[in-house]
Amino acid sequence: MKNEIFILGNNEMLMLGLNELTRNFTGKKGLFSVRRVSLIELMHIDASYKTKKKHSIAIVPAHLKDVIHIFAGMEHIRLVPSNISLFAFSSLLSEVVFSDAGANRPGSNDALFLTAKERRYCYLVYNGISNKKIACYFQCTEKNVSYLKRKIMSKWHCKNSLDFYKTINYFYGDNDTIFGLNSAG
Repeated sequence: MKNEIFILGNNEMLMLGLNELTRNFTGKKGLFSVRRVSLIELMHIDASYKTKKKHSIAIVPAHLKDVIHIFAGMEHIRLVPSNISLFAFSSLLSEVVFSDAGANRPGSNDALFLTAKERRYCYLVYNGISNKKIACYFQCTEKNVSYLKRKIMSKWHCKNSLDFYKTINYFYGDNDTIFGLNSAG
């Protein structure tokens, strides 16, 4: 069975380097396939893996790894930051090749996942809805909405509101533009 490695972004050097690294790692061509994908494609692939019981690796921009993990909730694709060291990546390839791919991934933290209400809040904030209107929508007080925001900021380790809004924009913004891909792929 061929193991898949996905690259989120348009980094040709990373693509060539991964192809060479996987070829040198296994000593033969064809054990790994490396391909470039968009975030939406990656989410569809992860969903299709649920029925296939398959696992893969995705190299994602380092500053977006946690955001993608939280929002997209990848279950079968292991997200790896693009600034991973060669040693760590080689260890990861060993794990994929020589261990049970169905085992739980170390380091995944379910506490980072947003609840449905938190995701709705982020979507409303992205669309410019005020906290007062969000409070009406959620049928709660503005203070509860502020608490919800602080809770999300804590999960994401945001230092201030600017980090929080940047993080929301990274996810809900034009993902293909953020990752350097155009819609033609």
